[in-house]
Amino acid sequence: MPKVRLFILALSLAAMLTACGDDTKFNASFAANQFVMQKLNASTGLAFQRFSEEQVTPLGDKRYQVVSFVDVPTATGETKRIHYTCIVKDSPMKWELEKLDTTP
Repeated sequence: MPKVRLFILALSLAAMLTACGDDTKFNASFAANQFVMQKLNASTGLAFQRFSEEQVTPLGDKRYQVVSFVDVPTATGETKRIHYTCIVKDSPMKWELEKLDTTP
């Protein structure tokens, strides 16, 4: 990915992080998005739902449930919406995936 695109992505993430009141919820949502990208084996063309604190539910013990969706382009040029529920845990130095369910 070109450096300019990475810089723009970093600025966008910083702006979203500043705009939300709870950094941990944002980070949990971002981690969930990363795990969804890994499961879908895709890194470009995905359009995740805009972050909202209501998507993230604290479960206790540094665990969070994220319920959201992602729009995925198909080979025919159409867009397929995939809903997902992800449980992530805030561990030292990284987020861990506990569970990820997707439904088309």
